Amino acid sequence: MVSSNLYIGTYNIRSYQVHADELQIEAEKIKYDVIGLAEVRKCGTGRVDLRNGASLYYSGHADKAKDGVGFFVNPLQKPQVHGFIATSPRIAQLLLQIRNSDRLLRLIQVYAPATSAKDPSDAAYDYSRRPR
Repeated sequence: MVSSNLYIGTYNIRSYQVHADELQIEAEKIKYDVIGLAEVRKCGTGRVDLRNGASLYYSGHADKAKDGVGFFVNPLQKPQVHGFIATSPRIAQLLLQIRNSDRLLRLIQVYAPATSAKDPSDAAYDYSRRPR
């Protein structure tokens, strides 16, 4: 029986390349549909289908593995994904079809570095003010 609940979490992965296996192992221990990720540190934008059947949707800088956000989607939830919008290396959206409904849910993942970050004049905050 499919649950009517949607289980969503967030995680600061601090480099997907380094912690990819750990994420997959730990995710199998919890009940989740989508995990929003910060500090993915993966170049470009795209989707990766993983060994365990899950998918990683990500948005990063085109030329450097810095910052980045993403979504780790449970294999059972993959058919519900109706879109991924990479607004910037620090803002991304995932559109999900709500089960037994014609409505879409928009999940927004944002990475905002700590106030101790070396780049205080970051332009990422301007992306959130852009009209869509």
